[in-house]
Amino acid sequence: MLSTYIKKFLKLWTKETVSEEIPIDPDINIITSIESLSLFLRYLTLIIVLVGYTLDVFSQRYFLPIFLGCNISHIILTHIVFYIKKYSLFCNPINFFFYLLTITTAVIVTEKEYSPLILFYPLLIFGNLIYTRNKPHPFIITLLIVIALNFTIIGIWLWEGINFATYYLFWKNFIIISSGIFGYFLMNHINHIQRRFYNTQQELLYTQGIIKSILDSIQNPILIFDEREIIIDSNIYASQFFLMNPSELIGQRIRSLFFDDTLIGEYLLSLKARDNLSTSALAIVSTGEEIPVDFVVQVFYQNRKKNFFGILIDKREHKKLEEISQLLHKREEEIDKKINLLKKIQEDLSLEHSAQIFSHLTTIKNIIHLITNEKLGIITEQQKNALEIGIRAVEKLETEILKGNELIGLSNAKNNS
Repeated sequence: MLSTYIKKFLKLWTKETVSEEIPIDPDINIITSIESLSLFLRYLTLIIVLVGYTLDVFSQRYFLPIFLGCNISHIILTHIVFYIKKYSLFCNPINFFFYLLTITTAVIVTEKEYSPLILFYPLLIFGNLIYTRNKPHPFIITLLIVIALNFTIIGIWLWEGINFATYYLFWKNFIIISSGIFGYFLMNHINHIQRRFYNTQQELLYTQGIIKSILDSIQNPILIFDEREIIIDSNIYASQFFLMNPSELIGQRIRSLFFDDTLIGEYLLSLKARDNLSTSALAIVSTGEEIPVDFVVQVFYQNRKKNFFGILIDKREHKKLEEISQLLHKREEEIDKKINLLKKIQEDLSLEHSAQIFSHLTTIKNIIHLITNEKLGIITEQQKNALEIGIRAVEKLETEILKGNELIGLSNAKNNS
């Protein structure tokens, strides 16, 4: 039993641990860097204060325990946050008040208004702009710092019963207030830049969405690749053409999708010195089928990087279109022939009918002449006038038929020519 416990104990301390990478937000990364620097400065201040009191450089010995308690507590808190990796705790207001208390006690133990550590207050104002980036309040922070500094120093003056060194204190306050005003304008400038950046980002996203919809609406395979010939984007028709998922296309080398006859490689290499390319190639789909295509490439720049826009035009579709076009042309010729035949039949029928009509009209006209000349019997004057009107009507009808025959003859002459 004892040996088993010993083995477990040794295994606990000798077990290899796998380090897990935790993604860190860029703002948190900046904050952790600032905290690391401030931790170093607190250690340095602690060493300087302890050495100074050892050498009797400073005189505020009765405030030393308060400084040590604040500084060491802040150091321990920072180490705990780094250990548990809860970096968001650095943005908690408690951390700001720890900074305010630590800097104030450090100023007190290093000769109050004459202390050079008062310059840490402007750094606290500017650092707070990063820690509370969404809603920074530089004026409130400046007011809290000024209150903490003045009330502490003036309170010590009153407690010690010494004369006020108002000139030095006024000068330090002026530096802190100026830093707060500068921080306010700096915050507004940063917010203005962020708004412009956000608007530009939204416009880019909108433009990318439009471009993506345009690419997807083009019913040809489209591949976008970089200078290393790695595919970085494609449309849905490319996936359908190569019989692959979009995720399988992304990351492949463009030349791996074509039959390697060394020419396609030379053409792709020539793109480094050219802006466009148009060539014929054999595309290979996932099933191994080779498809003849026209490969057209155009260069474009994105984020100052050279990228290429390639479109594949399936020659099989063109061949089908040509066959359909030839078939339609052939059908059109057949239809034209049938229409011309129908027209000719119609014209022949019209001429034949005209001849028959002329024959009947001639018969009618002759009969009317016989009746008018009283060859078939005596007629009255009124009947004679009516027959003359009928003769004129028949003659007009003959004239109209002759005109129609002339028009038919002219159309036949034009068709023959």
